[in-house]
Amino acid sequence: MMNNFYRYLLTAIFLPLASTANAEMDGLSLTGVTTTLATPNSVQLGYSVDSYSRTYEENPIYSLQYGRLTSWGSFSLRLNAADRYQSQDTQYEMDVYPKLWNGGWAELNLGISSGHLFPQTRQGAEVFSALGNGYEGSIGVRHLAFTNSSVTMYTGSLSKYMGDYLLTFRPYITPSNVGTSMSAGIKLTRYFADADRYVRLSASTGKSPEERTYPPFVVALRSHSLGISGQWSPKNAVFVSPSFSHERQELLFAPGEYVGIDKLSITMSRRF
Repeated sequence: MMNNFYRYLLTAIFLPLASTANAEMDGLSLTGVTTTLATPNSVQLGYSVDSYSRTYEENPIYSLQYGRLTSWGSFSLRLNAADRYQSQDTQYEMDVYPKLWNGGWAELNLGISSGHLFPQTRQGAEVFSALGNGYEGSIGVRHLAFTNSSVTMYTGSLSKYMGDYLLTFRPYITPSNVGTSMSAGIKLTRYFADADRYVRLSASTGKSPEERTYPPFVVALRSHSLGISGQWSPKNAVFVSPSFSHERQELLFAPGEYVGIDKLSITMSRRF
């Protein structure tokens, strides 16, 4: 039978939130694993929009992604397009999930853009490992560079698998020349039938870098959010993944005052 890593890996390719759901393929049947191996390619279309209660205009982003499972791991190529402030921008991203050891793997990200709605460069690296007794841990770093500013974030995660449930805690630590900011998030996922069908609740709080509200700057702002997301398959090899969250984010020019942000996204993917 397939070892645990490849079960983790298949989820990393085909689930939108790969870094928090890798290991749940333990619950996938042998038939499901065989079916996924027979369809190593995936294409995904996505749309997301941030709607602000005041001050700012909507921030729509469109995406197209191709992913593939290989003998050494998996990779995905993604094109993101934004249209805001009477300006357009395109971002090119690549994610790679190589196997490192039995029960250990990495998530690597590289993104580039020539405009100002996305970071000029974004880089990320995170190492995941099974810890035993249903636990999984990770440690990683993210770096975003705009024309006029840049930021480095340190992160990690601790996940616990409990039957059909997955609980994940993730902190972020962001040093800067004016002090260190911290934030944290928690996610609870309930799986149905297999790892392709789930509902996820999420919450986060703290002070963390924000890249979508004030381009071409990345600034640290206090925020609190609650969200819900999910995935299901309306037909064979086709998957739909909607998500919604509401966030209260501190205003850059009025500390202590907040703006409400409704974040909606939907992706549709097909394996072949």
